[in-house]
Amino acid sequence: MNYKFSITKNEQGFTLVELLVSLVIFSIVMGLGSTALLSIMQSNNKAKLINRLRTDGSRVIEEIEREIKVADEVQALTSYNLDYRKNGNEYYRYSIIDNSSTDNNNSIVKTQCTGLGIGCTTSLYTLTPTDNQNGLNVALPPSSSFTYYDYGEVKIIFTFEQPVGLPDRQEYQGSITLNSSVTLRDY
Repeated sequence: MNYKFSITKNEQGFTLVELLVSLVIFSIVMGLGSTALLSIMQSNNKAKLINRLRTDGSRVIEEIEREIKVADEVQALTSYNLDYRKNGNEYYRYSIIDNSSTDNNNSIVKTQCTGLGIGCTTSLYTLTPTDNQNGLNVALPPSSSFTYYDYGEVKIIFTFEQPVGLPDRQEYQGSITLNSSVTLRDY
């Protein structure tokens, strides 16, 4: 038996070299495509986070502004607290609460008081969402503060950060600083 092996150029199909070259090119294209897709997804996550911080933070500042504009008297003894009186004898306080010892988000809380700067015990509600995945973390003073000026102006500065429960990856990190000045009405 005589077997003859011959290689002819006109047979159909791919050679091993052509197949390997095709696989390498395909792998490079897929690697570049998946890297670009991952980058777009990370940018989208960060944009969503910043947008949520801006939306929720603006809502908090608007509520505080609305209350302070109609106040009869305002007092900010520390950068953590803003006390005010409205409707003659209703006393309230907005406070920046440090919850870092409990691994929860720092928050802004509204409480009812018996007078300006005294007896604030009845917590009415928390203005900032405290959920560790979807809430807001309020930076502590000096990054966030209440300041009252004798000429009847209140300056509010809040730095809102990502919730403390999010991963430490870059696309989940972000902060935004919002500030406002409120001029009190003269009664």
